[in-house]
Amino acid sequence: MYPKRKATKPTRATNLLGLKDRKHFRERYLKPAIDAGIIEMTIPEKPNSKMQNAAV
Repeated sequence: MYPKRKATKPTRATNLLGLKDRKHFRERYLKPAIDAGIIEMTIPEKPNSKMQNAAV
C-alpha cells in the first residue's frame, strides 16, 4: 500500500523553501519534479487554476 499523497499549493511550497521568485521556483524546481514524476499536479488539465495543488 502506498502512503497517502500530500498536496500543497505551489506558492506555499515556495514560502516553505524560503524562495521569493515564484517563476524561478516553477522553472527550476517544480517543472523538473513534475517531469520526473516526483510531483503531480492535482488538476493537470487546468495548470493555471486557482484550485491547483501539487501532490508529492
